[in-house]
Amino acid sequence: MADAEANTDSAETPVHADEAPESQRPGPPALSFEGVTHRYAKRSGDALAGVSLQIARGERVALLGPNGSGKSTLLKLASTAMPVRAGRVLVLGASVTMPGGVRRIRAETGVVFQSPSLDPLLTVKENLRVHAALFAIRGSERRERIASLLEQFAIADRAHDRVGTLSGGLARRADLARALLHGPDLLLLDEATAGLDLASRNAFWDALLGPESEGSERTIVFSTHLIDEAERADRVVMVHEGRIVADGTPEDLASRAGERTLCSEDPRASGVLDGAGVGVVPTDAGVVVRGDEAIEKAAGLLVQGGVGFEVRRPTLADAYLAITGEPLTGEVRTDEAENESTAQPQEREEAGEDAVFVPAVVPAEPADLPGASGAVIPPSAGLAGAIRALSSREFLRLFRQPSRIVGTLGTVAIVWLVLGGGFARAAVGTDAGYVAWLLPGMVSMAALFTAVFGAITLIEDRKEGFLQAALVSPAPRAGIAGAKIIAGGLLALIQAGAVLFAGPLVGVELTGAGIAGAMVASACIAAGVLGVGTALAWRVGSVAGFHGLMNLVLMPMWLLSGSVFPASEAAGWMRVVIAINPLSWPTDALRGSVLGEPAGVFAWAGAAAFGVGGVAIAIIASRRAT
Repeated sequence: MADAEANTDSAETPVHADEAPESQRPGPPALSFEGVTHRYAKRSGDALAGVSLQIARGERVALLGPNGSGKSTLLKLASTAMPVRAGRVLVLGASVTMPGGVRRIRAETGVVFQSPSLDPLLTVKENLRVHAALFAIRGSERRERIASLLEQFAIADRAHDRVGTLSGGLARRADLARALLHGPDLLLLDEATAGLDLASRNAFWDALLGPESEGSERTIVFSTHLIDEAERADRVVMVHEGRIVADGTPEDLASRAGERTLCSEDPRASGVLDGAGVGVVPTDAGVVVRGDEAIEKAAGLLVQGGVGFEVRRPTLADAYLAITGEPLTGEVRTDEAENESTAQPQEREEAGEDAVFVPAVVPAEPADLPGASGAVIPPSAGLAGAIRALSSREFLRLFRQPSRIVGTLGTVAIVWLVLGGGFARAAVGTDAGYVAWLLPGMVSMAALFTAVFGAITLIEDRKEGFLQAALVSPAPRAGIAGAKIIAGGLLALIQAGAVLFAGPLVGVELTGAGIAGAMVASACIAAGVLGVGTALAWRVGSVAGFHGLMNLVLMPMWLLSGSVFPASEAAGWMRVVIAINPLSWPTDALRGSVLGEPAGVFAWAGAAAFGVGGVAIAIIASRRAT
């Protein structure tokens, strides 16, 4: 519930606490914002300016306002997708700034973001299984819940279709099923129907608020700029320029615009009325005239000019105009207009940056509200469960992207052919010649390149939306990094092994001990590169940027690791660089295993340090990022 006097400097009609419906007052709230202010680093002004709002359990509340008004920021703070920097936010009685509270909130809250949160390469059922595992839902309970939700949202016949092949409306219903899979007490929806046509929007809301939802005590809070969606709510909270300007039932708010409103969609209306001194306000649907005297005058002028118009009861859009003095942009009134969605991707616009938002733990607050202390945190996947669930997803994606394997092996083959052919007669201190001497370097290259592509998938997960849903689940964040390292590492070993077993073709005799040693050294390379790459991927916003940074660092490391030419043949300064290059250690261990010239303890210790260090960096980065 908003204290409008504290949040509406420019509102025409303040809202007071004693005006709120009785159902909003009793009992601990499902959501509580107290003096919340938020500003984005690359955007002037406050996204939220001292907002105070309470939402009771069981309410269905619409946050109504144009894009950029602060609605998405409120929902991100409530879902723990962003840290609270000023003010206080309590969700289901738990504070979003307390580690225990964050875990509980994530376990009891479902979130549907403005952009999709399902993996397009996985089927609907596969997506739901992965998310069920993140909430520790397994066995028959998982099967029953998935089957029930697929039936409820009328997508059971598409359960085995990849999400990327579904229409926008069907994908949205599948996303809603994901958000409800763990039976949350609170459901947050951020412009959940953005981009859908009228029929798809209606089907979405009917599935969520239809007869099967009657009697549910679940609290539903959704943001929208569309009037017909807001009218489905029990209560509407109008948001304007980071402030709450009105709060009440749809009927009560609409009445603030007066008894009637004149509207005209004829493009000539504005010219006719402006010339006669009648005050009009342009909107997406034409012009609006308010006030009995102005309406009477405008009606006469429009009749004389042969301009069409209608006089009707005010809507929430009229109320928004009356309260803020500005039209509700993005308002849609016709079926034809519905096909051209005006929703914008606020998650990037409001932030002013292309980076994933992840919450940071800040100093804990006193647990002084009901439910803030002593609450039992619902079960969720532990680290092992999260790694298992997310790794299975990584392998499914891999099998559906064979080009990743072909591309890496093809690159290695080309490099090997070029270098091996061009320097075949070079003396490198081995009887097998340069082509055979180069084999360990190519194995190293296969492991390294595959690991880079494995780390890139974290950025792809962000772009495709899957990461945002995983981040607001209660599963440990280290599980995300762990899954990337395990899945990417296994693929790197497969590709390194494929190159290694070409050894007999170039005169290298492989032994069991040599193969085992080469695989261990390759695992160290993959773990180290994946760890560093995953840590970097948390911060880099684009695949192109990531590629640029990794190539800038890793290609020189590989070239100066003894993979391409012996250190003994290099210039003096290069020998120094090779000696201190951390990639040189696992490369030496790899070469010694393959060519039967065992490397020393120092090389193996360095290889182990490279791999373990990379994993540690990835885990630390994932924890700091969230």
